[in-house]
Amino acid sequence: MNETLEILTLGSLILRRGSLLLTEILSNKAAALLVFLACTGRPHTRLQLAEFFWFERSEEQALSNLRTLLTRIRPHLGDNLIVTRETVFFNPAEPFYLDLAAIKNGLTIVHSKSPERDNLPVEQLNRLEDTLSLYRGEFLAGFFVSDANGFEEWANQERELLHSQVVEALKIVSAYRMKLGDYKIAYRWASRLLELDPFNEQALRQELFILAHEGRRTAAMGKYKAYQQYLAQELDIAPEARTTDLYEQITRDSEQLDAPVNPYQVGSQALALSGPSKRSGDAKKG
Repeated sequence: MNETLEILTLGSLILRRGSLLLTEILSNKAAALLVFLACTGRPHTRLQLAEFFWFERSEEQALSNLRTLLTRIRPHLGDNLIVTRETVFFNPAEPFYLDLAAIKNGLTIVHSKSPERDNLPVEQLNRLEDTLSLYRGEFLAGFFVSDANGFEEWANQERELLHSQVVEALKIVSAYRMKLGDYKIAYRWASRLLELDPFNEQALRQELFILAHEGRRTAAMGKYKAYQQYLAQELDIAPEARTTDLYEQITRDSEQLDAPVNPYQVGSQALALSGPSKRSGDAKKG
């Protein structure tokens, strides 16, 4: 098999080798086994896999089910899968593409303690944005495997961890784009952040500021009112004082607004609403 195996786990699961869509051929249990082996990247004993995927079956029945499943998927995986009498694992020497591995590699700066996280060069900022574009949706969104408690627990842990890392990365890129004056790009990332973290008022303040900066004060006020109503319905609370202060500045038609404060060393001074926005010359425009 010459075609590279593609395993796309972000959003709806897609398994593909060339023009062959394996997701339409394999059962959910078979697809889950493939995903688990690829994502973990290490050998697992047959007994471990049997218990992981057939929790409620006897050991004998679970091992029998695993043998049957391996027989069905091996013709589609070729040299990507190595099966021995004791273990099953993905062949590290055989190329395949896994979007989860790609996005995790690109998000390493998010949980880094390096000073670079707070002073990103534009090239690294661009790479982080490219990484975020891989996030089509939650890890294995809408994918469920019955009688596989171990797999479901593992998938939930991966889903929650990745979600938190993506949210943190969105905070970083939106803050940096605000500092660079790339407001259209900043607005896009702030909006994406609010989709994933609806109660993140830092992102909302970025949206309000940018709308006002573009002369769309009515849209900004409408967005604030909608969010105010949303908080009241969902949590029975009011927006944060900083959010309300920004809204009131917008309603007064102030010529200068307090820029949303961010936790990164990229500036938080007041920005004038008159005149052209400052843009980075070599930054990528989305």
